[in-house]
Amino acid sequence: MATFRISSSNVAGSLPSVVNDAATPFQQDSVNADTLSVDPGAFLITNGVFAGAFLENTGAWTVSVNGTVWGANGINLGLGNTGTSTITVGADGTVGTWDAGLNGIVVSSSAIIKNFGTILGATNNIDSGAGAGIHLGGGTHTVTNTGTIVGARYAIWDETAGSNDTVTNSGTITGAVALGGGINKLTNSGSVSGIFQNTSYWGGDGADTVVNSGTMTGGVVMYGGINKLTNSGSIGEDIFGFSYIDGSNADAVVNSGTLAGGLYLRNGGANKVTNSGSIGADDAGLSYDGGNKTEMVADNDGADNYKLGAGNDTYHATGAAADGNATTKIDIVDGGTGQDTYSTVAAIAKVSINLDTVSHTEDVIVGLGTLAGKTARGLWLVGATSWRQ
Repeated sequence: MATFRISSSNVAGSLPSVVNDAATPFQQDSVNADTLSVDPGAFLITNGVFAGAFLENTGAWTVSVNGTVWGANGINLGLGNTGTSTITVGADGTVGTWDAGLNGIVVSSSAIIKNFGTILGATNNIDSGAGAGIHLGGGTHTVTNTGTIVGARYAIWDETAGSNDTVTNSGTITGAVALGGGINKLTNSGSVSGIFQNTSYWGGDGADTVVNSGTMTGGVVMYGGINKLTNSGSIGEDIFGFSYIDGSNADAVVNSGTLAGGLYLRNGGANKVTNSGSIGADDAGLSYDGGNKTEMVADNDGADNYKLGAGNDTYHATGAAADGNATTKIDIVDGGTGQDTYSTVAAIAKVSINLDTVSHTEDVIVGLGTLAGKTARGLWLVGATSWRQ
């Protein structure tokens, strides 16, 4: 085991800062686990085609950066390392790349990355697949960010099929989080933005979980796997007007915050949506666009438009009208084919439902008079509901 310390103050046993455009500024190791620290004011810099620090795969690394590491790739953790390395960027530390096509940190084996400072990929606002702040590959990865991570298309990017990634963000991530094909989780209480198709999170083919209590300026896109989105913050919409697009299995959406766009749950499985917040609409004016499997939607306040699609679906009408205005808080439900259920079990007052296509006199709710065809109304429902079948 070897310990390497980069210092600008000639500390005994330390190595000096390096600027070298003709070679990698740091590429040393032993046959076991090693440690690299870059002191405040110290630096490893190259403007050549090399990494600022290349970490060999002979053992797990423990790296702390409180100065500057800069190169074509800032830090490159080699492929095939059987240990789990830890890279910590301190509050005054910076790791980055000068190359628009390369990355701040590249890890090709299992790693724990903790960022309290700044990690920079491409910063020229180019929508490119390369140029991530952190490029993950191979193994299991944990990224915790309270600082700033910047990339081009992706701020954090894993394109491998079997990686398991966990990202926890309470800082600022500029660029999307795009994770690999394993079991992935993003927990965000800070901010995440994305350039490519205005999407903040791209999932892989495994099971993805997104828990958001902060701000995600773009939408969330999932692929295969059993996925779940839990939102109590705000999530924007992609270029098609969706806040969430699911994959090909049974997905769950629990929203108590704000989804600026609609939901698009594809045809792969039985999906469940529970909403006590606000859901906007996609470019077609739908708050929810379902697939051809069984789906369950629980709706609360707001005027929403649901297209449940084929399958035996259940719509739960719940909540109380904030202003009692049945003209501004009307939900539209298109049940599609299949045997659908309209449930008012959560209502705490009378509900009237007219299953006919024409209006009928209503004598259960005082003052209502008549109830239009294919509508339901109640004192403690969200305004009113109309449906198509």
